[in-house]
Amino acid sequence: MRFDTRVRLTDPLNARQLDVLRWIADGCPDGVMSGDSHKLTARALESRRLVVVTKRKGCWSAAVTNTGHYYLTVVGRDVGVG
Repeated sequence: MRFDTRVRLTDPLNARQLDVLRWIADGCPDGVMSGDSHKLTARALESRRLVVVTKRKGCWSAAVTNTGHYYLTVVGRDVGVG
């Protein structure tokens, strides 16, 4: 038996995912996120094609994709947080 594990773009993000997506959209400013859990959340957002995460020479970075910007401006406003 196969299950469809794909996430639809219109599926709502939880509060933490939305906070991290907004933080990444704001340029990942220092002093907002503590610890490293936001990095795991960012990877979950990457699996939904909302962000791209890179780590080069020990430097972690993330950027919002066009799909992520769409979610923030259209879907996130209409659907809200799940």
